[in-house]
Amino acid sequence: RILVEAPIYDEFIDKLASRMDKLVIGDPLLDDTQVGPIARQNLLTNLHRQVSDTINAGARCLLGGEPLNRPGFYYPPTLLVDVQPGMVAFEEETFGPVMA
Repeated sequence: RILVEAPIYDEFIDKLASRMDKLVIGDPLLDDTQVGPIARQNLLTNLHRQVSDTINAGARCLLGGEPLNRPGFYYPPTLLVDVQPGMVAFEEETFGPVMA
């Protein structure tokens, strides 16, 4: 979870989204990989539930938000904004590449 002061919020989110969008997803044994897979299917399923429930509660997803359609348990770097207390991503630990 990242807390950002209002005066720099928009600029911070723009820069963060731009940087996250450039992360290389792939085989963790390769040197250029920056984001590898989740360990197991059940963890991927739970992470996606957390993201989906947070979006359904009113947060906005600026990047990612859906499991990747490829072999393995890959979830893309995901940026959720306008996350408020009571929303899943605020209340629960997300074990994956999700920033709220």
